[in-house]
Amino acid sequence: ISHISYLASEELGGRYPGTAGDSLAAIYIRDQFESYGLELPGENGFQAIEVVTEVNLGANNSFGWNRRMLTVEADFMPLSFSGNGNVRSGLVFAGYGIHMDKPDFKYNDYANLDVAGKIVMILEGGPKVEEGQEDSFVGYLSHRSKILNATDNGAIGVVFVAGSLFDDKDELKFVKKKEPSVGIPVIRLKRSLADELLQQTGQTIDVLEEKHTSGEKGGFAFRETVFFQTDIVSEAAQTQNVMGFLNVTGSDGEILVIGAHYDHLGTSNGYIYNGADDNASGTVGVMTVAKAMMASGVQPEKTIVFCAWTGEEKGLLGSSYFTDNHYDWNILCNLN
Repeated sequence: ISHISYLASEELGGRYPGTAGDSLAAIYIRDQFESYGLELPGENGFQAIEVVTEVNLGANNSFGWNRRMLTVEADFMPLSFSGNGNVRSGLVFAGYGIHMDKPDFKYNDYANLDVAGKIVMILEGGPKVEEGQEDSFVGYLSHRSKILNATDNGAIGVVFVAGSLFDDKDELKFVKKKEPSVGIPVIRLKRSLADELLQQTGQTIDVLEEKHTSGEKGGFAFRETVFFQTDIVSEAAQTQNVMGFLNVTGSDGEILVIGAHYDHLGTSNGYIYNGADDNASGTVGVMTVAKAMMASGVQPEKTIVFCAWTGEEKGLLGSSYFTDNHYDWNILCNLN
């Protein structure tokens, strides 16, 4: 309880990544790991990460085709985690932009499409869910997931469009999601302007949305070449994952990771989001397991890495960074 009381205290101010309270929490967790006898990899138990703390539209955002030039905010809107860049290519419609290959459920809008080096147009939302398949698309309908699918298939830019079923008002808003850049230019385009691009096909976004909501997959290439530039101005701060490990001599080389996130939402209008149960309690759970295991003297079969991740409230940033930039533990930790 004392650990939770400290982590959720007013002093730490909600543990928002990149703040003083975030640093104090990380030092506290690291010191506890060290006191239990865990070894500290990385920078004395820390794995440094940069997180976005502020994001705004820059001055150089444009979109057009042929001699048609659109107006930012009125006709199109860059996403706040768009990459910055200037792209020009053919345009390919790719339905809902979903590519999933679960053992019990498969869905692929890219099966018969070549989008390598192309800009992809993707519908917002997802297909109609059949009874018994309510959880089928969980995790696959977010912007980031769809963008990742597009880049995995070679796309160089993404244009999102909302049909009337998803957003009848088709409002463009710059939502400040303080998340890492996806690396390629990404915008949302007004439905009426997407319909202009579709004129030669005899279809509209609403027609395509209805078809794909009902189960149609895949897409087609436009005749038009489009071009756009995105300019997002962001500020970043440093935060950190916290790690400690129990080395097992002669283990089979596999590593067991036990983790939870320690960050929370910080403050808003003077109110502190203390985050006792989200996720001070989970972090203390990791600390408790680490302490008990070290005190027991039991020698586990595998090396165990205890992690307190940062940036999870902002989109699983810490655990993703840990996974994507995992250490070579055999070298770093002198594992046998």
